[in-house]
Amino acid sequence: IESIPTGGRALGVSHKTTRYEEHELALERGDTVLLFTDGLTESVRDPAALFKKHASQPLDGLLVSILADVERADDDVTLVALRRE
Repeated sequence: IESIPTGGRALGVSHKTTRYEEHELALERGDTVLLFTDGLTESVRDPAALFKKHASQPLDGLLVSILADVERADDDVTLVALRRE
């Protein structure tokens, strides 16, 4: 599992007043990218361990299994998964 350094504004903020950073990432076959909001990371003790636990799951069950381990969220939780075939 590799973390991509991020920063900047949240999604949904006006593009007219916000600057966004671009990141390029080379994906190999089978690589998975998870995009998530802070509601997910604030809802679990160790997000990296959670992602590692479910890393080998098929894509169609990955999101369901990760979200099943989120016990209680005080904020909205958004999770998007992409996998290079």
